Amino acid sequence: MIQTFPAEGPHARAGRHRGERGLALIELLVVMAIISILCLVYAFSVMDRTAPAVKGTLNGIYGALVEARTLARGSGQAVTVAPTGTGSAAAFAYQTAATGGPAVVSSSVTLTFGASQGRWSLASEPSLAQRAMVDMTGATSGASTAITSLQGKLSTLAVDGGTVFTAGMWTNSLADPSRTWTINANGSLDAEGYIAVVAARGGAPDPEGPVGVLLVTQTGSILRYYRSSPTATWMRL
Repeated sequence: MIQTFPAEGPHARAGRHRGERGLALIELLVVMAIISILCLVYAFSVMDRTAPAVKGTLNGIYGALVEARTLARGSGQAVTVAPTGTGSAAAFAYQTAATGGPAVVSSSVTLTFGASQGRWSLASEPSLAQRAMVDMTGATSGASTAITSLQGKLSTLAVDGGTVFTAGMWTNSLADPSRTWTINANGSLDAEGYIAVVAARGGAPDPEGPVGVLLVTQTGSILRYYRSSPTATWMRL
């Protein structure tokens, strides 16, 4: 016996087509949602982390130098700052005289301090060292271009109640490991200059990345400047 089925009417066909279109729309929305999620994951995975690394390195050096200056003022002794290492292994060691010395607090009280020391090292901050490095001599294209740009911006600026940045500020890298410099007991320095921090990619300096510059005056002022790219505006931190 042959079983027959009634022919599909126009209303049934229209309903089936509407169901197929609805299903296709849902599938499309799901695919678009998946693609959006994948794009977000990719964006976060490749997000530029050099900016916080440069800022973090600059702030780390700043903190070390402020501590060294405080040590000099508090102990009444000169503190020697010695840069060592290169790039992502840069370090700054600072210490008072090897022998203790008296610091006169008042006419009736004298305190004697022994030798004190401290050290800051970029290598001890792996998350920063992967994406930032200290340009020890300011010779990389990113640092040299930044120094020239910042000098132009600050050429007419006065700080410390009228102390203008001198020409020597821009030619003396205080990160140069071939020399040491001293913070006097009153917080002043026997030198002035800059310390440049540049972005790093793959272990090499990135000339198109962010740059941080720390300026140290002979009066003891320590100033931080940063720009996110070679075409960005300088900002003081």
